[in-house]
Amino acid sequence: MGQAVTDAAAWYDKAEWIGVHATPRASMVIDRWRERPAEPMREVMVDYDIPLKEGAVVRAKAVNWPKAFFLDSITPCTDGSKPKEKLLEFLTQHQVPWGTETKFYNTVRFFDHVVSQTEKSRSA
Repeated sequence: MGQAVTDAAAWYDKAEWIGVHATPRASMVIDRWRERPAEPMREVMVDYDIPLKEGAVVRAKAVNWPKAFFLDSITPCTDGSKPKEKLLEFLTQHQVPWGTETKFYNTVRFFDHVVSQTEKSRSA
């Protein structure tokens, strides 16, 4: 197997959230790419302390999926609902089996983090 597949296989079941994140190695590759000027990925990926099972975290790149709730062209909030309200609507459409509740809470926490960071950068 190639390095990317081996790296992904080692990390695929470690996260305790609903989201897409890079492995530590892939995060470093993305950082290297972002050193180039005018890199368009800056708002697509965010740095985040990814919650892992057993309570640990790893700093890595995460796909900025909350951004979709705020872009007019792709927002799911077409019924007048607010972004967080719509996220919670999506999450509550699913059962939360015993032992998976933290995964759901961590997902909402990521959403709140991205929204907070976006608001801070806009006001700066």
